[in-house]
Amino acid sequence: EERSRRRRHDSLGSCRCHRRYGRIGTNARSRTALSSELSFAPSRYPQLQAYERGFVKEGVGAGGLAIAANLYRNWQQKDLLEAIETTYENLLKTS
Repeated sequence: EERSRRRRHDSLGSCRCHRRYGRIGTNARSRTALSSELSFAPSRYPQLQAYERGFVKEGVGAGGLAIAANLYRNWQQKDLLEAIETTYENLLKTS
């Protein structure tokens, strides 16, 4: 039943994740690709802006967390950046 549900989901192409993020491939075995629009370029902090210049090792999970926040709470780039900056400010206060 799970396999059937997944196949039906993949073939519909009309669910929220397909509309927002698109699909990869054209055959029956194609998979949905998710990507985030996470950007620290407009951040007030040069330390976060450094991420955009490639000074942060990829694979830290930021993209996955951005996708999860969007799917779970419908957070957009602005919401995510505000939350990250608030967390960063709290870290600065405690150090």
